[in-house]
Amino acid sequence: TDADLIRGIAMRRDSEPFELLAHRHAQALYSTAWHITGEHQAAEDAVQEALLDIWRCAATYQPRQDSARSWLCRIVANKALKLKIKGQKARRLRIKINRAAGETDDLCGKLSTRASAAPAANAAPELEETWTALRGLLERLDGTDRKIIALYFSAGFSQHEIAGALRLPQRTVSEHLTRTLQWLQTSL
Repeated sequence: TDADLIRGIAMRRDSEPFELLAHRHAQALYSTAWHITGEHQAAEDAVQEALLDIWRCAATYQPRQDSARSWLCRIVANKALKLKIKGQKARRLRIKINRAAGETDDLCGKLSTRASAAPAANAAPELEETWTALRGLLERLDGTDRKIIALYFSAGFSQHEIAGALRLPQRTVSEHLTRTLQWLQTSL
């Protein structure tokens, strides 16, 4: 029975009953995940993550409370729901960052306006020269570096948020930011 297979997984950490259980319920598990996520890849991811949880927590199964199938499907449903919520949050963040990126793409234009505006009565001429030089340097940046700088400094997003929105590893964003800041600092 399925309960025996789960018990075998829990007691002996035996992969044979695990594989048999996963194979026996594969369609039901995938179907459960797909109905929640609505996406093939997300459903597969939910099933894979759930199977890992099933392997780890097989000892928690209570055959008197649930059938094995409903226990397995509940674990998959919870994973699928978490992935769906995580995906929705990531999409909302990408939309928010892309809107901010559109607004901050004109960062050089804003700096240009600032640099060419009439200096305040108490503004030091060096400050105006720095603004002009900074504008020129920012215009020389490639699109990715300019977008990262704009999102980080103008829109106030974290490196983690920028990485998610631009679909880059966070380390890459950090390296771009560090390299660009060093270049700007030595160039000013």
